[in-house]
Amino acid sequence: MLRHVILLRFKPDRDPELVERIRARLDALPKAIPQVRELRHGSDAGLSSGRFDYAIVVDFDSEADYRAYLEHPAHRELGALVMQIVAEPAQIQFHC
Repeated sequence: MLRHVILLRFKPDRDPELVERIRARLDALPKAIPQVRELRHGSDAGLSSGRFDYAIVVDFDSEADYRAYLEHPAHRELGALVMQIVAEPAQIQFHC
């Protein structure tokens, strides 16, 4: 299994309505992209300072499934929305 982890630090002037649209799109992504095995996401719990604002964790059965996800139109559209409110993204992929 391959796990894809994305951390997002939002711009201070982010649009809260756009954040909610992104949440809804993330909820719908597994139905739109069959290669997504599981997707979880959420806001930082605020237990420590200086952290990222939002995390997305996506699991795939294979590297090929991850690559198909990257090229899928639903992922590309969501990525364009996310980048409108992100000041700093970080990501990592690892086998688990």
